[in-house]
Amino acid sequence: MSVAARRTSLRLPLFVGLFGLALAGPLAAQDDHPILEKVREIQEDVAEMRGLKFQAPVQAGVQKPADLKKMLIGEFEKEASAKEMDEQARVLKAFGLIPEDYDLRASILKFMSEQIGGFYDPEKKHLFLIDRTDSMGGGMEQKMNDQMVMAHELHHALQDQNFALDRWFDVLGDHEDRIQGYKSLIEGEAQLVGMTYLFEKMGRGKVDMKQLNRMQEMMLKMSPQGAKFRKVPAYLIENMMFPYTQGAEFVQDLQRKQGWAGISKAFYDPPASSEQVLHPEKYYDRDEPLEISLPKGLAKILSEKKEGLDELYENTLGEFNVSLILRALGVKKAAANQAATGWDGDRFVGLRVKEGDRLVVIWLSTWDSEQDAAKFERVYRGALARKGSSAHLERRGSEVLWIHGATEAETPKLARKAFQSLMVENRYRPTAGLLAKPPLSDFTGKAEQSHAQGHGHGKVERPAATSSDDGLVRVDEVGVSFVLPEGFKSTDEPQEDLREITRAYFRGESQELRVFELPVPFEQAMGSIERALTDRGMTIEKKGTRPWGGVTAGSVLAKQESGKHPHRVGLMLFPSGGRTVALGIAQKLDAPLGALRDTAEALTNTLWLDTVGGEGEGPKVQKLLHAEHRIHFAHVFEKQVAGAPEYGRIHAQEDSKGGKVAVSSRPTSAALGAIAKRTLKMLSLAHKDVEVVLEGVVKRGDTEIFELEYVTGGRRVRQRTLLAGGQRWTVTCSAPADDFDAYRKVFGEVLRAFRVEKANKKKVY
Repeated sequence: MSVAARRTSLRLPLFVGLFGLALAGPLAAQDDHPILEKVREIQEDVAEMRGLKFQAPVQAGVQKPADLKKMLIGEFEKEASAKEMDEQARVLKAFGLIPEDYDLRASILKFMSEQIGGFYDPEKKHLFLIDRTDSMGGGMEQKMNDQMVMAHELHHALQDQNFALDRWFDVLGDHEDRIQGYKSLIEGEAQLVGMTYLFEKMGRGKVDMKQLNRMQEMMLKMSPQGAKFRKVPAYLIENMMFPYTQGAEFVQDLQRKQGWAGISKAFYDPPASSEQVLHPEKYYDRDEPLEISLPKGLAKILSEKKEGLDELYENTLGEFNVSLILRALGVKKAAANQAATGWDGDRFVGLRVKEGDRLVVIWLSTWDSEQDAAKFERVYRGALARKGSSAHLERRGSEVLWIHGATEAETPKLARKAFQSLMVENRYRPTAGLLAKPPLSDFTGKAEQSHAQGHGHGKVERPAATSSDDGLVRVDEVGVSFVLPEGFKSTDEPQEDLREITRAYFRGESQELRVFELPVPFEQAMGSIERALTDRGMTIEKKGTRPWGGVTAGSVLAKQESGKHPHRVGLMLFPSGGRTVALGIAQKLDAPLGALRDTAEALTNTLWLDTVGGEGEGPKVQKLLHAEHRIHFAHVFEKQVAGAPEYGRIHAQEDSKGGKVAVSSRPTSAALGAIAKRTLKMLSLAHKDVEVVLEGVVKRGDTEIFELEYVTGGRRVRQRTLLAGGQRWTVTCSAPADDFDAYRKVFGEVLRAFRVEKANKKKVY
């Protein structure tokens, strides 16, 4: 439910986690509580254990349960009105996730006010422990629990001071399954740190979160506290606990494989679904969920008049909630979990038809394979039948559709429309704004700012640029490739104040070259660059824009005549997916201006950006199966190429102006380097007039790829080739040479979206 997406960390006694809420306002704290005397000691222990540093002391206090309840009531009104929660509850009841007579809002308020043990507010940078001495007593058990909770919450403050916890929430919006993945990283790490702290204080050695979770689950079944929990629907209590229990197991698995540095890195690339948390290997292999966009035409089928329909609730369930749906229908836990494995994406919407106050819910899910979809359908259909449900359930290939509340006449129309949904594979990649360490002023109110990217074990290494023997350079972090002018070599950025936005730095005999990433749109970046140069004491000599790749690119020429090193800088700026990529060339002021222009021209002649222009809707990725592999391929042209296919071709498309894209595959045992040499040789034999623009083997992520661009017969061709599963996979984009620049945005989507996977979703590339 959407209220589970709130951001503040809250803690339950008995090591049970709960979702967060933002603090409604300042509350009077008990400054003389014994636990407050240990805050600094616990804070230092947590920082040392984690290998990170606090930028500033953490403000801590203690609250009584009565004050907490007042805060919760006020926060519920601010974050989710009673009307909104009632609408969400109505949809959840249709799924069978909560009972028909269940008062969702009142029950959550009661449960939270009774169980919360503490919380950290990342907006106000303040944490509170809830004093439950009256209900739990003041013995050793309570003291140890207070210290564990304080370690947990102080760790949230440590996370916030190093990674800015709110940033990903701003990006993820209300996508609940992605939020569950991110919260599992936040709460899972804090749970691991808190329990490790407790175990060390008690002299119990290392904690095993999986074993501890199983033990606590057994204890709860036998305790009075467990009886209270069982009165709460599994959908609510288990979604509340998931980030703390399953999240802690996920984070411990990550810590064992990659150390604390791996966890730090995950804050810039968090798990994207509950599936990745449940199956950590899918996080390591980046098995991204498919995002489903339901057609807008569904509403018209139910009501011709826009005002005759209300959209109550739309969201994504995720693998974990799919298993809970099955369990709510009476399926045993192990069988439900097994049936939900293979989930690849879903989307539901609840619509209220005002005439008759009728609720219609449409839920479409997609699965890794037809076998996985059939397995889920079989279990779900049997459970619905046992409950006497009249809902419509239908499978087409690897997609399963469930429709609740529609009439006999509406159902086939809704099904036909729903199966036309668009499915896109999206990986949310951070820009510089999400990589930067939060400024000190966020925690002190002062103007100082820290640019460090972490300390000790928490240091995160940025991906370096890769290059081929022939000079082709790929900066994978921003999806840029080009041929490096002769004489340049890659090295570390020497200027401290530029490191935060620099993605690659090269030094030549008389020039320096930088690749920048600016986390702002192009128009804003042009103004920001001009101000930044002026602030550095530089004079703008020339600035302007010009068409490039179907979009508008910018250029700025500036000079600095004062100081120890008078120099001139030329900048080229390109819009790229809601951000801006810039190439900067610097040389001594007395060097010929023509040398700078020659370098700029050489770069732009071979420059390629995977993402060009604004954010748009992103590539329309479709799944293609070939033998044992699945190919994710951007569908950009409507017309499929007819005629006899070339050897190995899997799919091809074209438009009316001569743009073409194709994917092909051939069995091979050769190395990629040998394939590259053979391709170039065959190219020269087949075309006498061929002009190779760029070629070389570089890395895209962890995978080697052969990049090739050439002109022949009046056409320009861009190719990428990789090896996966004993196959040579090639994606080819081509267009008339004179019009090629106009296709850069379309071709960028094709090349960026191209993925090869095993049909069972074990990632190959």
